[in-house]
Amino acid sequence: MGNIKNIITFGTDGWRGIIGDTYTYANVRIISQAYADWLIKTRQSSKPVVVGYDRRFMSAKFAHTVAETVASNGIKVILSDNHLPTPALSLAVVSHKCSSGVMVTASHNPGEWNGVKFKGPFGGSADTDITSAIAKELYKNVPKNEAAKITKNLATHNFMQKYVDTLRKLVPVDKLHGLNLVIDSMHGCGDDIIEQLIGKRNRIDTIRANPDPMFDGKNPEPILSCMQPLVEEVKYVKAQAGFATDGDADRCGVIDSKGRFVITAKVVACLIPFLLEHKKWSGEVIKTVTVSRIIDNVCSHYGLILHETPVGFKYVCKLMRERDILIGGEESGGIGFKNHIPERDGPLVGLMLAEMIYTYKQPFAKTVEDIEKKFGKYFYDRIDLHYKYDDKMLIIPRLVKNPLKTLTGEKVVKVSGYDGIKFWTSTGNWLAVRTSGTEPVVRIYAESESMKKTAGMLNEARERILSRK
Repeated sequence: MGNIKNIITFGTDGWRGIIGDTYTYANVRIISQAYADWLIKTRQSSKPVVVGYDRRFMSAKFAHTVAETVASNGIKVILSDNHLPTPALSLAVVSHKCSSGVMVTASHNPGEWNGVKFKGPFGGSADTDITSAIAKELYKNVPKNEAAKITKNLATHNFMQKYVDTLRKLVPVDKLHGLNLVIDSMHGCGDDIIEQLIGKRNRIDTIRANPDPMFDGKNPEPILSCMQPLVEEVKYVKAQAGFATDGDADRCGVIDSKGRFVITAKVVACLIPFLLEHKKWSGEVIKTVTVSRIIDNVCSHYGLILHETPVGFKYVCKLMRERDILIGGEESGGIGFKNHIPERDGPLVGLMLAEMIYTYKQPFAKTVEDIEKKFGKYFYDRIDLHYKYDDKMLIIPRLVKNPLKTLTGEKVVKVSGYDGIKFWTSTGNWLAVRTSGTEPVVRIYAESESMKKTAGMLNEARERILSRK
């Protein structure tokens, strides 16, 4: 198939591409056939698979293409009858006792992108060994399209009711009252799920719940630069907090009652005492390598085991299946909880925080301030540099060969190549550089005791990278 073999390159838990460029019906069929071949080769084809999709342009049709190709191989396929959050699709894998699942989504990418995420039988991000094995089957067989087998093997189902019922079991939604919250669905799959669950007894103002394939020209990503409508609405209605779910609603960004963005690490730091003391849950904690050290301090205080993983929720998911995990979080808004599937879940994060605000009887800003007073106030930030793939892959080797010796005048005392490269200074401040597995981006992360110092570290690293030294 010529140069086309270089087009489909798997990232964190699947593949993404620009619609009409690399993301075409032909390539979706190729990847779906490889998936079917893997199922047959690994003797999993006797179990059904589920297929879901988000609100992106033509996602429903691309999902039908996946479902029809897999069904043409004699494999039972259960296709969602409507768009849905990724965690709802992941839950369906477990509740329908499937071998695996496929979610058609590009998550937080711009509107011109779409993608395919693979889910394991446990209801979470597929491990690298699964995606690598599927990738090895690419192009081996011509995609099948057999009408008789499609009719026999393809069915549709509503997966949302099971998901909503599960959320009700995890959070006592009927007991919550008197809350004033703003929910930003960012035109994605979060819809008005939270409002439906707790809106009757509370003031829940949902914005950007309408479908918009171009997402207002912004990425449907729960980061401050994309959340200004939420910030403005929180301030306008004097809400206790605001929550934004990303394009496929597996992540959640948080704005406090003063209109300030709250990084995921601080959200997790607030949730740990709440889960331990009020929900009476127990277990260990997971954070990814680019997450703030405030979580280390909270875990130390409560005597909790803390695990650190590479970036990517599939690593968190793996530990959640192996250990008794209370909560696991990553830098980009993904949080998973005990007593649920090993998956990040945006609406569940919002509901947990709603329960916490109701329990504490105070705005979320006050809870964050209380946590910072007790466990330390750190200033974290990230910048992204856009690179072509070949250039991007040279950056980490350059930093390994010629590492940073100082950061804003502080001596670097430790360097780690665990995931990308990470530098620690003598005062405990840190900076990390990673290449994205899903985008043509190099990410630089930093944390210190002041925003000025954090900005300084980021600028120093950016200048080094751009100098190509």
